[in-house]
Amino acid sequence: MINIADIEPLAYCIAIRDLLDFERFQKGFGDVIILRYKISELESDIKKIKSEIISNQQKFSPGFKALIIGLLDKLYGIIEKYSTIDYSKTKEIQSSIKKIIRRIIYSDSEDFKYIYEDFAREVFLKVYELFNESLKRRI
Repeated sequence: MINIADIEPLAYCIAIRDLLDFERFQKGFGDVIILRYKISELESDIKKIKSEIISNQQKFSPGFKALIIGLLDKLYGIIEKYSTIDYSKTKEIQSSIKKIIRRIIYSDSEDFKYIYEDFAREVFLKVYELFNESLKRRI
């Protein structure tokens, strides 16, 4: 049986990946509520926020960067449980997370496309591999 703690590293990876793909995040913000479910009492407020996000000249504000770094920080800690499966791969992922955090701190909007690609390859894919290996060991 899979529990929340088992899927937590993947959930963090998905959230981080979605935030790093800022253009997609920006364009799709609130679309499910506005377009699909047409929740009228939220529509005007969501549209205001979306407009602010789109018009913001500084795409990656300190708050946005802090959100992503906070998620990476949590991911860094929770993947430690995978060290019993593959210690060197876990340490490699943690090293990649540190490098990505450093890049986010000093990046501008153009860099995020490359950070997204590196995160997918150096962190997300490897976390997914360790997750699958942990499931195999349970069976």
